[in-house]
Amino acid sequence: MGRVICLPTLQVATTDGAIVPDAWAAGDCAAVPDLHNPGRVCPPNVQHAVREGNDLAKVLCSAEPADCKHKNVGAVASLGLYKGVAQMFGRIKVRGVLAWVLHRSSHVFAMPTLNREVRIMVGWTGCAPPSGCSTAGEPARRRAPGRPLPRRGGHPGRMANAPP
Repeated sequence: MGRVICLPTLQVATTDGAIVPDAWAAGDCAAVPDLHNPGRVCPPNVQHAVREGNDLAKVLCSAEPADCKHKNVGAVASLGLYKGVAQMFGRIKVRGVLAWVLHRSSHVFAMPTLNREVRIMVGWTGCAPPSGCSTAGEPARRRAPGRPLPRRGGHPGRMANAPP
């Protein structure tokens, strides 16, 4: 499987189920049993990694180990500009622009401060169809005819978008 075998308490276990003393794992590298779907492990995604990390932090701060039991609320993916797929609560499937908006929204709401959320949303509004947008989600850069694109900083002898 390639992931660290864990108990529902995030304690590392051997293949026969014995607990490894003082060893814990969480996140996409941890095969944590999914208590809502017996016989399966939690998917290796950010949603579960953040929840498991919060649970593990409580345990490491002297709390008693408790089962990590979180329900999967779905998955979203961007397939390019204005295209996406989403599956919410295991039942609802969405495609196209709405799924792309859900994908972007999930990232915005994961930001730690309102200031960052607003800055990200304002930056994304520069990707509206009239102004254009690159595939990375940043506003397309414009140039006057016959002039090179403006530099973004970096080494003076290197092109703006060239790899190091």
